[in-house]
Amino acid sequence: MTERPTDTSVVIVGAGQAGLSVAYFLRRLGLDPGNDFVVLDRGPGPGVPGSSAGRRCGSAPRTA
Repeated sequence: MTERPTDTSVVIVGAGQAGLSVAYFLRRLGLDPGNDFVVLDRGPGPGVPGSSAGRRCGSAPRTA
């Protein structure tokens, strides 16, 4: 198991489009990913649009 830092300044919850955008701009401001900030998500991978938004908002899944 990889040890994670315990003194991270920023924790971004959600690796969707908004969370990754925040991470991008923090990096541009000079923060070090993994040390100064981390991105946490319950999904299988980053950037999946709308993967859990419906569940969080209580919406029913859309059908075509």
